[in-house]
Amino acid sequence: MAWFDSNYLNRKKITIQSSEIGANESGFPVLIKRIDTDFSKARADGFDFVFTEADEVTEIPYERQRWIDSTGELVAWVKVDILAGTDVDIYIYYNYAGQTVDQQDPTNVWDSNYVGVYHMESITDLQDSTSSPANAVNNSATNSSQEKIGGAIDFDGGTTQRLDISYVSKLQVTAFSAVHVTCWIRPTSLTEAYPTVFAQGSWNFALGLTNTTGGTDGRVENWIDDSTNGLTNDPVTVNVWSQISVSQDGTNRFLYINGVEDNDGSAGVDNPTDTTDDLAIGSITSPTASSGFLGAICEMRISNIVRSINYMLTDFANQNSPATFSLYGSEESDITYHLAGVSRDESGAILGNCRMVLFKRDNVAEASRIYTIVGHQNSDGSGNYDFDPVADNDALYMVMSINQGSPIVRGCTNDNLQPIVV
Repeated sequence: MAWFDSNYLNRKKITIQSSEIGANESGFPVLIKRIDTDFSKARADGFDFVFTEADEVTEIPYERQRWIDSTGELVAWVKVDILAGTDVDIYIYYNYAGQTVDQQDPTNVWDSNYVGVYHMESITDLQDSTSSPANAVNNSATNSSQEKIGGAIDFDGGTTQRLDISYVSKLQVTAFSAVHVTCWIRPTSLTEAYPTVFAQGSWNFALGLTNTTGGTDGRVENWIDDSTNGLTNDPVTVNVWSQISVSQDGTNRFLYINGVEDNDGSAGVDNPTDTTDDLAIGSITSPTASSGFLGAICEMRISNIVRSINYMLTDFANQNSPATFSLYGSEESDITYHLAGVSRDESGAILGNCRMVLFKRDNVAEASRIYTIVGHQNSDGSGNYDFDPVADNDALYMVMSINQGSPIVRGCTNDNLQPIVV
């Protein structure tokens, strides 16, 4: 068994389920979302969380979105190579009290085609997680009590509340030859005229829901230059979280609800007119009475490529149900016991012609227990034996001194495999 660093006292294996993986992707951002009291052994600041590949030692980048040490709640994004139809193992290490350097590496989690990643954990936590961040700024929006992944932001559908993102060239969505925008929304009403979720400029390029006058309230809509639009066949549901997405390359447009393509059949699309206008989440950049979104939004991502259908299926499966996307093994410890020492009688005198014997006891009912000798040390000091409880965590161990057929129990492990005393 390999171990990343002996300073880390605990770890768990995480298995990403093959049944949940629909894409072959290098560096896929896997959501780790778990409340685990074992994790409370980590530092209060979370600096000692580390993820590794299946080899148990090769560190992989991760971003820690949320860590609450009192409950053991962790929300993190881990960069993992995934292969459709294949289980993928990674490890999470923790419990290194002396780790004063934060081990997360957020900007290397997101591939170079991500130009904006906004988790929207809170109105004071609106940074862009990509390598050249263009952080959002809150304009009167509020923290939501409704959560999907971590935190979320509420918008009131009016003319004020939104998140503003100042123009930078990497976010000139209207100039991209291809673009992909995805996020989670939870609308509380579908009565607004043009409920806009994301936009550059005044609907030069925008993602939102259909307007009230169209008779199709709640369908996902992509606007180009406030005229050329595309619609999904189906609406989203009020007061339910839905992942909505648009991918378009100037020729074809694909709209998704919950990872499934849901176009209305009009695949054709024109490139938008280039603009250097600012961007906004929850409305357009110059809001009107009809442009606000009413409800909660989180996990807004912008890419300068078209993400594949299989990518979207896997992305949705991961974020919608992280508890079934990945399974967790039992906690492991970096402990190796060493059988060494000499046998003594009750007065403390060294016993000659004696050996220390290590027995392994099967963890079964007493009447049918079997004790197996797994190691020994002779009175001359030879025969040292190391054993690792991680590999045998269902067994108990006992050390006995044997002298002319009269055994003396010297020490044993308890149910938590505490160290043997000899």
